[in-house]
Amino acid sequence: MKTKIIAASVVFAVGFIVGLGLTYALLSKSPPTTIKTDASKIVVAPGEEKVDSTTGDLAPKKEGEDGPQTTAAGSPARAPGVAAHNQPAQIEKPAEKKWWEGLKGKTCKVNMGRAGALIMRQGGLKDGEVVDWMTRFGRNPRIGLIPKDDQIRLLVHGVGVDITGTPVAAMVTVEIEKNKKTGIIALHTQGLNVSLHPIN
Repeated sequence: MKTKIIAASVVFAVGFIVGLGLTYALLSKSPPTTIKTDASKIVVAPGEEKVDSTTGDLAPKKEGEDGPQTTAAGSPARAPGVAAHNQPAQIEKPAEKKWWEGLKGKTCKVNMGRAGALIMRQGGLKDGEVVDWMTRFGRNPRIGLIPKDDQIRLLVHGVGVDITGTPVAAMVTVEIEKNKKTGIIALHTQGLNVSLHPIN
């Protein structure tokens, strides 16, 4: 009887030791388990920033923090007035002043083009006024003739233009042989190409 008890005890002890050894071997070979956390369940205390574990970047910065700003299309935003890279800023050229503008009150020499003389007619106009030469002055009486002479000087009182902006008439005062007259002369009309040029 004692022999059976001793044999059973030995068998139990051997089986226990073998089972313990197998369990240890299995545990040592299994890979470490990864504990996953639900990012949506992470609680962040007020004033702290949440870190995205997949990228390592901070969550969107608070308003006012430094960092490059981008447009809606994703390209870097530029400050007003700064041209794009490698694209020089376009500078608008000032409009050229027309020769007949700003002549009021100035003494001018006259370029008659191919004309040999200019007829002066009665009439008057305001500087910059829109006029029709034939309707306004074409039939007015002649009051003088201005010869083609480089020494002739005209005091301009105003230049009239037509509906297209072309200078067609000028109100001037001229003194020829101590005889001073004020009237209207034709400029770019009736086949003429007359221009006035300030000397003062």
